[in-house]
Amino acid sequence: MSNKVFVEKFVNEIKSIIAEKKLAGKVNRRGTKGDIMEEATFNLFLRYFPNRCGFGKGEIHDSLGHKSKEVDIVIFDRDNIPPICLGIKNISEKIKGFFPIESLWYAVEVKKTLNNIQLSEAIKNLRSVRELKSIKSTPPRMLFAYDSDLKGTDIQKEFNRYKKIDNDWNKNPMITVICIVGKGYLFSQIGIRNSDGKKVLFWKYVKAQKKYFEVAICLSGMINTITGQNFDPYLFEQSNIKILEEIEL
Repeated sequence: MSNKVFVEKFVNEIKSIIAEKKLAGKVNRRGTKGDIMEEATFNLFLRYFPNRCGFGKGEIHDSLGHKSKEVDIVIFDRDNIPPICLGIKNISEKIKGFFPIESLWYAVEVKKTLNNIQLSEAIKNLRSVRELKSIKSTPPRMLFAYDSDLKGTDIQKEFNRYKKIDNDWNKNPMITVICIVGKGYLFSQIGIRNSDGKKVLFWKYVKAQKKYFEVAICLSGMINTITGQNFDPYLFEQSNIKILEEIEL
């Protein structure tokens, strides 16, 4: 069972980001459209993630001097190694700066309408995050898109396109979380297969839901990662999550 109060709240918030998408569609300049969608996504995260989360945009660095390409949204732990900020910002504002890899919760690329070029760009940017050296595991690398040029609502089509571009999809994927509004939610997870005890890479998915609720399920997964708690029962049944692929490692 889920909590109706929480479900309704998430549904209303998702409606607001869909409205921002429609607004961006009326803007002619590509850069401005991107800014609108990034801001809408940032505001959505800000509403639900704990106060220890900071948000920014910029490069991610490691202790050896390596750096990533610029990432649209960086979600970092305020209680960890601090970022270098360009300008003073309030706690609720998005920081422009440089972020130590160990402080990150998520690195997020945001796209208004996903196509081959946009997907390749996101993979390239998030590859640069994956290649950084960290004293702990690298953070999840996420693609959040508001639409896609592929017809229909089948998340399998999106995954098939992704596999053609990322040669490491089946061992160490460049992108570990994909959420496409109106299409579904995908994420990779390393685990042990119950049937034989072997280590495998799972790709799991949630298909498109009514009222774009796949976005809420994605947010729940992010909340779980950040807090170490299980927020899922407030929103949905675990049976909504299916295995799409499993690969022995």
